Amino acid sequence: MARKYEWDYDNQQEKPCDYLWTFQFQPELMHDSPVVIEGFLTERQCDALLARFDQETAMGSHKVNKFTSVPLLPDTDERLYRKVSRMLMQTNARNWRYSLVGMLEPITMRQYVAGGRHNLHTDYIGGDLSKLSCSVLLSSPRDFTGGGLEFLHYDIGSVKRGDAVVFPGWMAHKVNPITKGKRTSLLAWCVGQRLI
Repeated sequence: MARKYEWDYDNQQEKPCDYLWTFQFQPELMHDSPVVIEGFLTERQCDALLARFDQETAMGSHKVNKFTSVPLLPDTDERLYRKVSRMLMQTNARNWRYSLVGMLEPITMRQYVAGGRHNLHTDYIGGDLSKLSCSVLLSSPRDFTGGGLEFLHYDIGSVKRGDAVVFPGWMAHKVNPITKGKRTSLLAWCVGQRLI
């Protein structure tokens, strides 16, 4: 008789089981809507990242069309990479259980100014296998008007400074036009094999 195994999520390994039906998730708890992690970054952490953004952009141009981006690299930002990757793995385990390989580098800070926006799109297109996306608001909502992160068919409500929004990369989303001020966020993407 063939040996049967199930996945032990607590210990992250397979364990023997004596029954055929080994799925350990409850389908009613699985969903495809975005998840908001409140207070993922503190005010102090947001301030430090914004100061870094200003310092990096003062040294050279990082502007691409409607926004300015600054990459953060694992060798200089290991602590941030660990914090973000741990949160993404835990959120994925609780909500989607996608098979993920790692994070698409680099984690990026992105700033939109008045007139800037990002039209409706998905992060899972073409050869890009971004299965899970994350946006952390670094700016205070008082610092800009407009510029909300919006999803097709889902209302995530208002997002506060330091909140992380995690969602499947195939979900259509956009950044509405900024009408005043600056909106800066931290972006990360997890990759894995193509969804079937």
